[in-house]
Amino acid sequence: MFNDPEINKLIIYALLGIIAVMGIALIVLGVKRNTYYVDEEGEEVTPPSKRKKKAEPKVLEEVPVSKPEPQPEPAFRIVEEPAPEPVPQETIAVERQDLKAVPTPIVARDTEIAKTLEVPVSVKAPEPKGFVASVAINGNITEKTIETLPCLLGRDKENCDLVVAEKAVSRKHARIYINDGKLYLEDVAEHNGTYLNGRKLPPLGNSPLNENDKINLGRATVVIEKVTY
Repeated sequence: MFNDPEINKLIIYALLGIIAVMGIALIVLGVKRNTYYVDEEGEEVTPPSKRKKKAEPKVLEEVPVSKPEPQPEPAFRIVEEPAPEPVPQETIAVERQDLKAVPTPIVARDTEIAKTLEVPVSVKAPEPKGFVASVAINGNITEKTIETLPCLLGRDKENCDLVVAEKAVSRKHARIYINDGKLYLEDVAEHNGTYLNGRKLPPLGNSPLNENDKINLGRATVVIEKVTY
């Protein structure tokens, strides 16, 4: 291979090229090593290539903070009261002795309780038991006392409680009875007619009866003088 002159030339040229490249590299390195940077006042400074870049401060993004919604105030507050201090046993014993020594006004207390418990109660009116009546026939007046009710008025002496001896009066003409605690007058003759205070009752009709009322049976007048209870 080395006997060929062409190849030898190529080898020599390659070696020379390598040597030339290395020489140029050495020169460049030497120039760079001798290069330095100065500021305006002539002071040496670090070359820009070797300066460390300052880390820029990171800007934190503002995150919107949700404000808590205002809570409604409670309608009432629980206030814890301090527990009562324990009472010494000696004090309790003295107080109990004092209570025993003081007389209790039982009558006054019962009176106050009775007044407090007073409840208005509706009082039922007493029920009539009878009446006193005056009977006038042709100017003759007689007084009759009836103690039992009902009372039948008429000419029939055997069946009537209040006998009215007048020809225009029926044998059983009218009746006085109690209904719901009150006196009532009832017509039972149907044909001859019964009048109360000048007003004729309907046949077999009735009406409330009070003291001083006037009952007309034919030509007889019966006045209720008094109601007995």
